[in-house]
Amino acid sequence: GTSVSNASYGRIEDGLFLGSGGGASSYGPAGNGGGRVSITAGTLLVLGTIHADGGAGGGNLAGGGSGGSIRVVVDSLSGSGQIRARGGNPGQSGVGGGGGGRVVVYFTTSTFATASFDLRGGSSAGGNNGSAGTLYLKDSAAAAGDLIVDSIGIESNSIFFSVARLIRATLLY
Repeated sequence: GTSVSNASYGRIEDGLFLGSGGGASSYGPAGNGGGRVSITAGTLLVLGTIHADGGAGGGNLAGGGSGGSIRVVVDSLSGSGQIRARGGNPGQSGVGGGGGGRVVVYFTTSTFATASFDLRGGSSAGGNNGSAGTLYLKDSAAAAGDLIVDSIGIESNSIFFSVARLIRATLLY
């Protein structure tokens, strides 16, 4: 059989939701959905990892959980660390990886590299890879935010999101 990905939910510009759990099987538990992180600060220096990753499937035919959400509202964002909401890999074979999560950053100044965000979907051997998540960057001086969807080399058959606000989009697949 084939599996079909669920459509994404929530708004691209508001990272408010937890990730969804993957599909379980009689051979093992599904991966948990990623959590939710919300940070409001004057200055945020990221030297480690801030993550809301989906969990891996726990056995044969157990799907990976989708990435959660991270919402950052700061005056200044910098650092050499990583911010990620990856989808979880499935269990041993035959099912899908979880979709990447959602990261939203509102800032006044930022030197944090866009390559330091990771929202890839879970990678599957023999099933479907999860689709990439969304990164929404909104500079307080700009009229429109930037939407980046980057699978970081994980091929996927699908991408699901809807746009209701003024944005500039970059899709890297």
